[in-house]
Amino acid sequence: MASNTTTTKLSTFIEEVPALRLLDAPLKRIWTLHRVYSGAVPAALSKASRVGYLDDNTVVIIAFNGTTAAGLRQRAPTLLADLKACDSQITGIRIEVQVEKFYTYSEKNGPSRHLSPDGVGSLTRLAESLPESPLRTAIQQLACHAAKLEKS
Repeated sequence: MASNTTTTKLSTFIEEVPALRLLDAPLKRIWTLHRVYSGAVPAALSKASRVGYLDDNTVVIIAFNGTTAAGLRQRAPTLLADLKACDSQITGIRIEVQVEKFYTYSEKNGPSRHLSPDGVGSLTRLAESLPESPLRTAIQQLACHAAKLEKS
């Protein structure tokens, strides 16, 4: 559909205005870091935080609540390694909490799902066929949990 108004991409606008060209490289750098960051943390943490800005070569991550900040602090060493792999100039990571006025965390993962009795039986048989290992233990626990949910 044709429109009477002309839409311009923000990147085009930045390129056309000389004063804004200074922002182009830092914005692209932050955008790239945010993509790496989003892939490096669990989805729940990614939704409750963002790459805020760069303070020299320290990436500042903005967490929307204290719980998210705590989870990010536990992952900071691994996260820093991932960010350094993307941008070798990164020297540190800092986590700040800024409670967003409109942020609400939702655990809506869709409808509750349970394994069928056949599924529980298949897990049990799989676990029995495996040698003693952490995988076998995990599958046994999953089958046991699923069986308990099935009964309730």
